[in-house]
Amino acid sequence: MKLSPPNTVLRRTRLRAPLGFEKLGAGTRSRTLEALLVLLVALALAGCSSTRTADPALAGQWAPLSAELGGQVFPVASFRGAHLRLTTDTYEFGGDKGAYAVLSTSPPARMDIHGREGPHAGRTIQAIYELAGEQLTICYQLGSGERPTEFKSARGSQVLLVRYQRVQSTRRLSAAATFKAMRGADFPIREGKANVGEGCTHDPRA
Repeated sequence: MKLSPPNTVLRRTRLRAPLGFEKLGAGTRSRTLEALLVLLVALALAGCSSTRTADPALAGQWAPLSAELGGQVFPVASFRGAHLRLTTDTYEFGGDKGAYAVLSTSPPARMDIHGREGPHAGRTIQAIYELAGEQLTICYQLGSGERPTEFKSARGSQVLLVRYQRVQSTRRLSAAATFKAMRGADFPIREGKANVGEGCTHDPRA
């Protein structure tokens, strides 16, 4: 087999400009190329934005309420009290840590989970989720199957369905308890004295 010289190959494979492009002036060609470059960048950014989005409402701490695996009840006690902690792009559940990306918020909302530490390190788990008020439902594909399309765990599958309840922060709980106590507080009036505050001893009969 006879090999062609490198220069010959380059001449044969050289890309040709569109018809009529070479007849344009240098300035016009430059502006045209700049416009094409801007268009390509805009299309690339549009493609990225359509495949990645965010759902700030997911951020917070979530306690598992119930779970199913392979069509059977999965004991929540197996999670050993672990809570799911989410930021806008990272997660932590016990010793399992990593990142997640929301792909779509249209029902069923889709997300990809990328494990970095723990039992799922190096894995990408496909999932769907549903957020309704203070409850979050996530359906994980733990096997090699396709992403779940409904919130069900079929018998014999490796689909894990977990329902979570949002955990309110201690600060929010304290504020709510304080407000409730203030609303239910009783300010008794002693006979002959208005017990409005400490040190108030004014006698209305004086």
